[in-house]
Amino acid sequence: MPFLNVSLVGTGTLLSYENPAVANDWIPLPNAVSIGSSSNKGTFVDNSPIFPTSQTYIAGDEETEQKQIMFNDVPGDTVQETFIERARNKEQVNIRIDFPNGRRLSHALIMNGVEHPEPARGEALKVGVVGQRTGPLTNSEIP
Repeated sequence: MPFLNVSLVGTGTLLSYENPAVANDWIPLPNAVSIGSSSNKGTFVDNSPIFPTSQTYIAGDEETEQKQIMFNDVPGDTVQETFIERARNKEQVNIRIDFPNGRRLSHALIMNGVEHPEPARGEALKVGVVGQRTGPLTNSEIP
């Protein structure tokens, strides 16, 4: 899918994770309602000499972000339940985010638990997975 030259809303974004047993077998997670941000932001390192009165900086290491992925809580969805069980077991998975504008982001995620947010009247029940991106963030065009 070529990159689009127009702005789109987030509807149509698809989260998938790679089957740990079969390389390049991506399993969609269509009940995801939020996936958190993904970035290549780095830190800044103060390299100011002691004499000047103003500070100077250099670019530092890239930081990896913590992620909270929220789903509609659908216990009968066996694919989603398998993913949630992997989070309970604190496993590392590769995730891929396909945006409707043709952009694809991929990275490894070390998961560290599950949360069940407070239920609210008039809202769908949710379940969340918490984790930390580990390693590089790959930005590409969806083929």
